[in-house]
Parts: sequence; structure tokens; C-alpha cells
Amino acid sequence: MDIRTGQPWDREIQKALIKANSILIILSPSSVDSDNVLNEIYYGMDKGKQIVPIKINECDVPIRLYRLHYIDFSIDYSIALNQLIHTLDAKHL
Repeated sequence: MDIRTGQPWDREIQKALIKANSILIILSPSSVDSDNVLNEIYYGMDKGKQIVPIKINECDVPIRLYRLHYIDFSIDYSIALNQLIHTLDAKHL
């Protein structure tokens, strides 16, 4: 949303990924089918960022995320939200 018109979005995304402590990955059929999303995931993993997978719909989890526990928002939203808050708070302790 903060990328100005005419700016190369891939460079701006990379800058944001560099600054981020954690990266939330929304897992849905369309996101896991996107090469851009997969590039962002793998870049973050390679840079040692905390990756927090969030599953919102049934989909095939990308192979590099397969071993990571994900938060499943498709079953119980309030429980999943509490898990997400706890996960992000724990990172800052």
C-alpha cells in the first residue's frame, strides 16, 4: 500500500522484508500458487526471519513450509487469533 506509483515494487518488497522481524504468510490456494509469494517466503527463510504460516483455506502447503507448524484460521478464528498474538508476543520477549 505504501509503494508509490512508478516505484519498482519488487525492490520495495525486498526492503520491507529486510526490515521485518517476522513474516506472516497467508496460506490459501491463490497464495501458494503465486511465484511472487513463494519468492518472498524463501527470501525470508534464507535471511533467518521468523516465518509465521497462517492457513485460511485448504491448500497444499509449499514444501519449504511443510515442517513448520501453522496457525489454522479456517477452524476456529478466536483460538487462531490468540495463537497468533501469543506467537508474535513470544518473539519480542
